[in-house]
Amino acid sequence: MAGLQELTPTHNNYCDQILEQIKSPEQTSAKSTEMVVDALFGNANIEGHDINILIDTGSVGSIVTKRFLQAINKDIDGPTATKIIDMMGRQSAPLGMVKQLKIDINGIIIPEDAIVTEALGYNVLLGNSWLNKANAVIDYKLNQLTAEYKGQVTTIPITCAERIDPRFFTQIYNENNELELEEEEDVNF
Repeated sequence: MAGLQELTPTHNNYCDQILEQIKSPEQTSAKSTEMVVDALFGNANIEGHDINILIDTGSVGSIVTKRFLQAINKDIDGPTATKIIDMMGRQSAPLGMVKQLKIDINGIIIPEDAIVTEALGYNVLLGNSWLNKANAVIDYKLNQLTAEYKGQVTTIPITCAERIDPRFFTQIYNENNELELEEEEDVNF
C-alpha cells in the first residue's frame, strides 16, 4: 500500500472500505445458530430400509447407489440412455436404472425411477423429478420438507447443519422434537 499517498482522499476512503470488507467477511448460515456444513438430508424408508436421503434441487432426476442396491439385494432393472453432467460440464454414464423405487415418507409411498451410480457420499438422492411429483416444499426456517401426494400430506425434518455418513442411518429431528441428530445404527453400506 506504499502508493496510497498518491491517491486522492476519496480513493483513500474507498480503499479503506474495501480493506475493511476483506478483513471481516460476513458468515453465511442456514439459521443464525446453525452453520451449513453439508448437503440437505432427510429420512425415508426405501424398499423397506430406513435411510438418510439427499435432497437435491440441483439435480433433474433421482439417483440410487450401487452399494445401497447391493445391501438391500435389489438388482438394476435395465440400462438407461441418461447421461450425468457434473457441475464442471463433464459427462458420465450411469450403471443403469431402477424403475419405481419405493420411497416411503412417513407412510406415503411416492415411487420414482432412479439411475444407478457408484457414488459414495449418499445412498439415495431425490432430485427435482421426485420433488415435483411429491409437491415438496422445503422450509429452511422450520428445517422441514412437506410432501403432498395423491391427497396425503406429511412433513419430515431435514438438516444441512450436520455431516451425514451414508454408512449409518442417522435419525433427524427438528426443533419440535428437541433433538437434532441421533446416530441410530450401522446399516453396512
